Amino acid sequence: MWIRAICLALSLAPLAAGAQTPLALTAADGVTVFADLYAHDGARLRGTILLFHQAGGNAAEYATIAPVLAGMGFDAIAIDQRSGGDAFGGTNRTIAALGGGTAYEPALADLRAALDHAAAIAPGHPIILWGSSYSAALTLILAAEPGAADAALAFSPGEYLPTLSVGDAAARIAMPVYLTADGSGRETAAVADIAAVITAGLATVIVPDAGKHGSSNLIPAANPDGWQANWLPVTAFLDQVAP
Repeated sequence: MWIRAICLALSLAPLAAGAQTPLALTAADGVTVFADLYAHDGARLRGTILLFHQAGGNAAEYATIAPVLAGMGFDAIAIDQRSGGDAFGGTNRTIAALGGGTAYEPALADLRAALDHAAAIAPGHPIILWGSSYSAALTLILAAEPGAADAALAFSPGEYLPTLSVGDAAARIAMPVYLTADGSGRETAAVADIAAVITAGLATVIVPDAGKHGSSNLIPAANPDGWQANWLPVTAFLDQVAP
């Protein structure tokens, strides 16, 4: 379903980054993957959202996003993938420990480590994948694996992976998927191509009136004209997949 987000006033100010706990996860190949847990507010856990950053980035991409998700009742885990850098005012601890970064595809092991951790600490609760740019592509690759998670959000996905086809993976996805772009023709076309192969009824596609690349769609400093309106369909999707 195609939806054009309209610019509505949304009183959803970013929450203060309160209960933030550092984590150290272990990928299948032995790499230590550093992460931050933003614990859910309130007594009831709605689910766990795994937050993956864009190229050149780190967990700090979600410094304003994760607290909002925690305020909605989710545990939010933002990781430092082995392919990234020091953007968003943060340091990629995984790369620092490795002594250097990698190409995009090896970071899929880091996403899987986060998924395994979430399944172990909160069995029976929904697990939601959330990717930004290249990690949105990896998120869709992971979402195609049977039983991987319960839903996925992909911000600015595309065919960024030299040896993995996002389109082929998307055709195998059997969970609800939220797809969005920055509103440009190139990103909108890439999202349309991906949505076209996902099983009918599973894809929610958002083309914002004021958008930015990746999860920056929702960051006030990066997208002052659109972040509030862009939170509306995200919140609606999360209410659908994890009431």
